Amino acid sequence: MKSKVRKCVVRGCKNRFIRFPGIKKYCEKCAKREQLKRQSKWCNKPENINRIREQKRLCQRRRRKNFKIAKKIRQDWKKHYKKNRAKIIKTKRKRYWGTSIRKRQLAYQYKRSAMAKQMVMAHYGKQGKPMCCWKNCRVADLDCLSLDHINDDGHEEKYRGVVFFIKLIKRGYPKGLQTLCWNHQWKKEIFRRKKNRGKTWI
Repeated sequence: MKSKVRKCVVRGCKNRFIRFPGIKKYCEKCAKREQLKRQSKWCNKPENINRIREQKRLCQRRRRKNFKIAKKIRQDWKKHYKKNRAKIIKTKRKRYWGTSIRKRQLAYQYKRSAMAKQMVMAHYGKQGKPMCCWKNCRVADLDCLSLDHINDDGHEEKYRGVVFFIKLIKRGYPKGLQTLCWNHQWKKEIFRRKKNRGKTWI
């Protein structure tokens, strides 16, 4: 069967559509209008009004019945939970924390966070290594290293911790950061406060 582009039958409608012979007469907009008209005509007939009312009553009865059943189930569950609270909590913890899936997830998260921190600290450290950028400082322990904003604009960052490291890797290691140990991080903050001592409170 070949399809042909035809005009819509409704007056004043200039839409065109692909029509298969003997199947379609209206465009999509006019077809919806015609369907609504037919539905309204069918609903307004006196024969069908009683049917619609009966259907509504049946739906209301079913809803009430389901609501009563659900209410009863909630009440029974509350009573059961009060009696066996400790057992239910134990079983839930065993199901989640005792499973091998959760252990694998935690192991993967720890490994991923350690790798992300090492990559970021190495990029912003001395000579491409995870080391403090302060002069004559040889601290290379990852637990003692931290990222520092050179222009002191860290308060503008939304993310913290491991999420911040992952975002930096995705952004392609933007400029304006350096690796410092915790001691020199605090020493830099002391220098900043000394400069602004006359202007603002420490």
